[in-house]
Amino acid sequence: MKKTVRRLISILICLTLILCSSIPAFAANDNKSKANEKVNVKIDVKVNNKSFKDVKEDHWAYKYIMWMLSRDIVHGIGDGTFLPNGTVTRAEFAKMMVRTLELETFTPKEPTFADVNKKDWEYPYVESSKNYLTYYKTSTGNYFKPSQPSVREDMAVALVKALGYQNEAIDESILNQFADVNEITPSLRKYVAIAVKYGLMKGYPENDKLYFGPMKNLTRAEAATLLYRAFVVKEEKVPYEEDKLPYEEDDEEDNYTKPEVSLSVENGVQILRWNKIDSKNFKEYRVVISKNDSTPDIEDGYLHRFTDPNRTFAIINNLEKYTGGDFGNYLTKGVNYYITVIAVYSDKILTGNVLQFQYNGTENPELYVAPVVTASEENGKLVLRWNQIDSPNFVGYRVVASKSDSSLNYPDNGYLYAISDRTKNYAVIDNKTAYTNGDFGKYFVKGENTILALLLFTVTKLLKVM
Repeated sequence: MKKTVRRLISILICLTLILCSSIPAFAANDNKSKANEKVNVKIDVKVNNKSFKDVKEDHWAYKYIMWMLSRDIVHGIGDGTFLPNGTVTRAEFAKMMVRTLELETFTPKEPTFADVNKKDWEYPYVESSKNYLTYYKTSTGNYFKPSQPSVREDMAVALVKALGYQNEAIDESILNQFADVNEITPSLRKYVAIAVKYGLMKGYPENDKLYFGPMKNLTRAEAATLLYRAFVVKEEKVPYEEDKLPYEEDDEEDNYTKPEVSLSVENGVQILRWNKIDSKNFKEYRVVISKNDSTPDIEDGYLHRFTDPNRTFAIINNLEKYTGGDFGNYLTKGVNYYITVIAVYSDKILTGNVLQFQYNGTENPELYVAPVVTASEENGKLVLRWNQIDSPNFVGYRVVASKSDSSLNYPDNGYLYAISDRTKNYAVIDNKTAYTNGDFGKYFVKGENTILALLLFTVTKLLKVM
């Protein structure tokens, strides 16, 4: 008997956890937040009788593309489509920029660039925008490369120069929010920083980090969006005059700022953004969430605490536990919450505007905790033990065995025990219970090697622990 028990103890033991989760679909484009920006031009597509077959009203850039279409800036590709995800060439962007920002056009007698001739359709637009766009200087002459894709850092230069912001002093540390900051061409960092400061260009999330993508190709939809932003800034910009205001020690209104908070879905990830706080008294930002309190404050705990004043975004997910909240350690998919950002100063606390949102991010990681299993000989019998699983999706444990299949699974390999009590975290392996749907009959055979597994069965997700 002891030899049989020892043989059973030495067998392969695995624990499988099956869970379920309802995963609602959500948008996967990094620019849906743009639809929340101020749009001061009302567009009646039906009245204008203009539209594109591949740009529906629920497209994230619909308003911006329709705005460009209504002003006769874009015309599509000739078959009633716009190809919003298509790449914008440098020549196409030059034309769009000249027409959007209403730059003066001219056609010099002699071409500036060796690869853009007077007969080319892009000639007047390239010549009119040459002081804003980058070009390529070689030993054989200057080249514009009109058919090459537009890249994001070049377009940042173009917009900043076109708006006349290139001489502004800028703290380039604003770029430290991007994981790929070192990939931005050093000579262009100033322009990218200014473009980010004025909201002309934003980053995009990837693997829980924010990227600028300096060499990323610009799509046609993105071009329409950022050119619209540039138009709004040009028409409505307020001069940045902080240097004209003398600093006063007792001027509290100038020293304390409330966060201005916005929430968007970018690349399928919910991102919270707010303005930078410039104050010598600044201590930290706190991202605060509540399930029940529509006016969350410092007493409602926090998801994140950032002491860097340049950190003006937070990815809302379950990678970090929530501290001191009214909903536990993790957000629940599909549930509505209230969220805000609190600016903590050395002598004051200011709460930003509150937003209500439905969480659609990563699921509670504790729903899928895999038990730790041990096997031991107790009173001459093999006993499996494991930690209790408290997941709300728990259905039951399954003890599974096979004579020949080393990749044990349920229900393929049947089961010895089906345990629905989550508090019962052990199983005695003997022949008192008949096996159901196994490959070796209803009972273990003394002296034969058997592969044994403990499966923790919940609803639809399968995790294996060897």
